[in-house]
Amino acid sequence: MAKFTQGRKIKYTPHDKERIFAADKPATNEARSPFEIDRARIIHSAAFRRLQGKTQVFTVGESDFFRTRLTHSLEVAQIGKGLALRLKADPDLIEAVCLMHDIGHPPFGHAGEIELKRLMKSFGGFEANAQNIRIIRKLESKSNKYKGLNLTRAVIDGQLKYKEIFDKDKQQKKFVYERDANLIDWASKEAREVVKGSKEYWKSFECEIMEWADDIAYAVHDLEDSIRAGFIDAYTFQNTNRINKIKNDLKKEFSRCKFDIDVICDSLFNDHFMKKYPDFQPFGSLSSPMEGKANRKILTSYLIGRYIKCTDRNERQEVTKDAISQRYLYTLDIPIEYQIEIAYIKKLSWEFVIQSPQVRLLEERAKHIVRCLFLKFMREKKVKYLLPDDWKEYLPDGSSPEQRARVVSDYVSGMTDDYAQKTYAKLFLPNQGSIYEVL
Repeated sequence: MAKFTQGRKIKYTPHDKERIFAADKPATNEARSPFEIDRARIIHSAAFRRLQGKTQVFTVGESDFFRTRLTHSLEVAQIGKGLALRLKADPDLIEAVCLMHDIGHPPFGHAGEIELKRLMKSFGGFEANAQNIRIIRKLESKSNKYKGLNLTRAVIDGQLKYKEIFDKDKQQKKFVYERDANLIDWASKEAREVVKGSKEYWKSFECEIMEWADDIAYAVHDLEDSIRAGFIDAYTFQNTNRINKIKNDLKKEFSRCKFDIDVICDSLFNDHFMKKYPDFQPFGSLSSPMEGKANRKILTSYLIGRYIKCTDRNERQEVTKDAISQRYLYTLDIPIEYQIEIAYIKKLSWEFVIQSPQVRLLEERAKHIVRCLFLKFMREKKVKYLLPDDWKEYLPDGSSPEQRARVVSDYVSGMTDDYAQKTYAKLFLPNQGSIYEVL
């Protein structure tokens, strides 16, 4: 594992804590730091609250065990805090960034996002990370003096995994919306300034920490949910053809890696999975249900600790220590073998869960619901009369198709799984819905 970071704590300057709207000043007796205030604003936002009703992998309502977007976000924040303490970043800043990282995700998990991406291709695009920025910039309300949450520069920049502006003529998978370009420049202007002549933005150190925390939570907790649901068990790893397919994909993804991919994957299973989770022993005696619960937690706790403790930070030579911000002074150091392990675990869930007929059928239904709602609102001439009152002001008379599409996309993407299904039923299914149901 990487050597534990012995360097000094990262210093955060007034520049990092600056907000766009200066009128938003803390009370004179405010004991919280600006990053703690940001964390509170995110937690109390409607977009964050709605994550409790949005799918992570398994559909909300399938069981009270499986994770939602909300529980996933809380777990990412907890892992992020552990990384921050190890790497000497600000824990409150990292928690705020991690809590915010999924608030732009639509209902029904990745299926909902895929469908909205397709529908919005000609109207400025849709991307969940870009939607995070739109929500905190415009759609959430904190004050009558401005729109959005007016978060600090460091928290906004910590969200920016991608800083390329949407271009409908490019085959972009990740981007930010064109209308948010000025905010992106404001939040991360020093990212370009420190690399003279570069057209690219770097990610901040805090963004790198959030990404790794997300990867850890995504891989490890989806593995736990998949074991609990019965998609991954002792016999999964005896399916030589599918396991070899995963390994071959990893060999392409990490083609420049000097390590033996097969050895890393087999070692992860034999030396870690089986020792921490005896139920993976194909012909061993299965533990009792209570022992199985404990063993799953032992495995997940062990893996999370493993992937936190492997990290360190490196110092960029291009950035001086007296720069206006230290958020670009460091990069996250993750040994390649641990990156491969995380990728392997994620691909296990993809191959044996996401690609399963049970999940694929639900995803097709989800895409159908999102598509029907979007097209209904887009085609309806008096669409504003179908929207809740607090959405009507976003759609003035004479709005262009792109303006309408953006508002419809905002509305649909903000729905929980249950709200989307109920709205679909009211619009398309006979004898469904009631005037007494709250919009």
